[in-house]
Amino acid sequence: MKSDLLKSFQEHEQGRLIYPDGGNQISYCGPITQEFIDTVVLLIESKFKNEWKDSKKNKKLMAVMIELLQNIYHHSKKMTGLFEDMQLDSALCIIEKLEDDIFKLYTGNFMESSKISDFRSRITEVNELKDDQLKDYYRKKLAHSELSDKGGAGLGIIEIARKASKKIEFEFENITDNFAFLTLGVTV
Repeated sequence: MKSDLLKSFQEHEQGRLIYPDGGNQISYCGPITQEFIDTVVLLIESKFKNEWKDSKKNKKLMAVMIELLQNIYHHSKKMTGLFEDMQLDSALCIIEKLEDDIFKLYTGNFMESSKISDFRSRITEVNELKDDQLKDYYRKKLAHSELSDKGGAGLGIIEIARKASKKIEFEFENITDNFAFLTLGVTV
């Protein structure tokens, strides 16, 4: 996985979207808002649309990116104080083109340590399922889930796993007794 995403998070200029001309990477560090998600979707489509050979792959990349960003948007805490001039609702997002039609998406964000065990279990569970099992699990969850207070039904991680070409990579780095930095890596 992308080594030391937390260090990149600390060093990245807050609120700045970086997408060098001719480069194979786009990165952003700052608060994730619905407006940001809408903007980044348009940016990614315009930056890579001429390079995509497979429109199905394009749709998968966009769906995974949106799910990752919405997960941060809906579940991040709005607090300050761990790092100078940085809010805990800030996140780091990196989209990297590895080769023709293969992309790696990384996100890094803070989460409460008390939620790590449940989140780890959910990712481990979907990573252990085969494609047909994931499809069945998604349908079952969709039919029997109730909406949470955040407005979701717990389908985001399942949807990411269904669209990813490899297992979801994840790691937690403890920051304090109450907070950890979560790094996710998804290949599409």
